[in-house]
Amino acid sequence: MQQPVLQIKEDTIEQNLFWEINGSIDLAIIPGNTIKGIPHDLPIRLQNGYAKGRNGFGYLHILRNHGQEFNRLRPPTDVFGFLVKKLGQGGSFHHQTDKRKGLYLAMLPSGVIILDYVAKGRDSFFTIITAYTTNRSIDGKEIGRYISTFQVKPKK
Repeated sequence: MQQPVLQIKEDTIEQNLFWEINGSIDLAIIPGNTIKGIPHDLPIRLQNGYAKGRNGFGYLHILRNHGQEFNRLRPPTDVFGFLVKKLGQGGSFHHQTDKRKGLYLAMLPSGVIILDYVAKGRDSFFTIITAYTTNRSIDGKEIGRYISTFQVKPKK
């Protein structure tokens, strides 16, 4: 499989920069009506984010707090390799009930991506808060299934 071309899309606030794969900030699209109450397609995006201890979100948080997990996989991978692989698989959405108002995207084999909805009218999207390799306990109710048609296409 050809490696995706990764880069940051410039913005004015560093933590809000979007990472691109092959020139697109949309890493995957959740089709409308996949999740009850969301009738239109919504992209999944990865922001640069920040990491402060166990707190934070986005690429910097995932790299600092979970990067070592990806190195232990066989074959070893990095943050982007893990996200690309997991977004190319199916999974289930669970609404979190405790700490954060967001979504778990649980995938098999072992993997969880936690998303948060960013409301911006027609430009709304899900941002990746964190990702990790083991299915820790999911405390929320299943609210939809993710069937991926996502695949990274080589840049021409």
